[in-house]
Amino acid sequence: MYEHSPAGGNYQKDDIFFASTYYIWTTGEATAFPDGFKMVAGFNGDPKARASAECVGPSECERDDCSVYDTSFFPREACAELEVSMAFPTCWDGTSLDSADQMSHVSYDVEGGQFDGDCPLSHPVKIPEIQFFFRIAPYSGGQHIFSDGRSFYHADYFSGWKQNELQNVLDQCENDYDAAMPDAWCEDFVTFRDAPKIFDDNSEDNNIVQKTSHLSAESTY
Repeated sequence: MYEHSPAGGNYQKDDIFFASTYYIWTTGEATAFPDGFKMVAGFNGDPKARASAECVGPSECERDDCSVYDTSFFPREACAELEVSMAFPTCWDGTSLDSADQMSHVSYDVEGGQFDGDCPLSHPVKIPEIQFFFRIAPYSGGQHIFSDGRSFYHADYFSGWKQNELQNVLDQCENDYDAAMPDAWCEDFVTFRDAPKIFDDNSEDNNIVQKTSHLSAESTY
């Protein structure tokens, strides 16, 4: 994502303050992504993707030019924090790892984009809902665009899971939440940044920079 100056034609890359991905599913009712699975969400403007840019702590834009771009996705005003989010499709045709447009082999449910909604007959296999978030802090307001030159938001997913291991989590992990919650964690099945998750407001788990600052470019993930 870039801050764009229309007058000078300059682009300044926005720093991502925080990014997180949540998997939401009904235990025992979701199918793991097969090896090599890919999909794209949001490209066709489907409202079920729930693509949004929430301005937290709005204030007056102080740039020389505070005009916006070709859509209203990015707010004109400045924000203490801009939280951008999107939900991926939850239904799959059951056979294709990808498709020509990277969208046709998946679908949102028939009930408005819910992780536990019924799937259409054309895409009968329920897959976990992925919700993706990233934050810009602070956000300067005015004209911003994505790297493809537009302000139209889409996101790509490439599965790196071992299918059997993910299926075990989907079949066995249970908690009481049905939304993206940092404390809804499958600690008996997976680790959190290569370590157990600590449920403590003062822990390093709540400070990504502190948790990862010792890692070098040669580290293996």
